[in-house]
Amino acid sequence: MAASRGCDNACHEVATREELSRLTLHDVDAYMKQRAGSLRRISLKTVAGKMRSFLRWLHPPERTNSDLSPTVIAPSIYAREGIPCAIGAEDVKRVLAVTQDDQTAKGLRDYAILTPLSTYGVRAGEITALRLDDVDWRKATVRIRHSETGATTHLPLLPEVGKAVLRLGRGVRVRRARWAGPGVSSLKPVWNWARR
Repeated sequence: MAASRGCDNACHEVATREELSRLTLHDVDAYMKQRAGSLRRISLKTVAGKMRSFLRWLHPPERTNSDLSPTVIAPSIYAREGIPCAIGAEDVKRVLAVTQDDQTAKGLRDYAILTPLSTYGVRAGEITALRLDDVDWRKATVRIRHSETGATTHLPLLPEVGKAVLRLGRGVRVRRARWAGPGVSSLKPVWNWARR
């Protein structure tokens, strides 16, 4: 901590010319490490930029022995890095609960989409490509066509996913373009399986 005192003093305008002339790379590093402990990356990047400016200002009038500004390393900040890459389990449960309670056509559709997304962890494009004939009710499997690789996977049809699809089929008129397959009346015998 003693090594960073020169930078602390310099940054708080109490350093003498002699202290500034003895400023070293070690002092700058120690100061940045000290600040890094209490700052987020975006704030640390701002501090690093200000430190570089300060060190550039010090060098031309020969207040320091060497230009230390290029030695200050700032963290990289990526676009949208603050956005979480996944939703937490509790948030998923809350969203599913809200959509499960919604008995409108949109609510039934949303629940039928969100249930396999959260259960199987497949991509949104793979869910939108699903059709009713992808569900094999007798074998209790669902066929997923993977959008990136073109491969097909057969997954076990879990009861909550089957029930969500059945609720959609019974609650709304199914368009032929998506979820095409057997008519709603042909799904009635499947209710016995879904009630397990």
